[in-house]
Amino acid sequence: IPPVSSRRSLRDLREEIVGAYAHEFADKLVVTVNLREHQAQQVYVIGEVVKPGNIEYSDPFNPLTAVASAGGFLPTANPSEVMVLRLREDGKYDQWALNLKGIDDGSEDIARFEILPRDIVYVPKSGIAVANQAVEQYIRRMLPFPVSIGAGFFYPLNNN
Repeated sequence: IPPVSSRRSLRDLREEIVGAYAHEFADKLVVTVNLREHQAQQVYVIGEVVKPGNIEYSDPFNPLTAVASAGGFLPTANPSEVMVLRLREDGKYDQWALNLKGIDDGSEDIARFEILPRDIVYVPKSGIAVANQAVEQYIRRMLPFPVSIGAGFFYPLNNN
């Protein structure tokens, strides 16, 4: 059978394979060809990363690799409370809370944690980001005038 281009439709591929067997064996062999499209395995990274979404899985894959593949942490991220969710066969999720900030301390646990296809890596907002969002949503938008907080200091230029 000649090499197959990945740009052909499944129907064309099926006809080519059946035709090649028919040419070789005529009516001495009946061939049924079942083909299906292959989709790359995915890992999902959501939350406070530069490019949230699905990432093509490759082996080996760990949580830090997943975050790096999503463009890295946003300034609003809390890398010390990253969640990994894995769907079980019974429809429930297993979950792990990981400290990806700990990788700076020489922790090898993060590098050994294996991400599997279809896992979800969730990077939450930091505490200050959550507080800023609450202030924006519940205080600033409710007031009919702009609110700002500032600080200043006064320093005399001469001794008078």
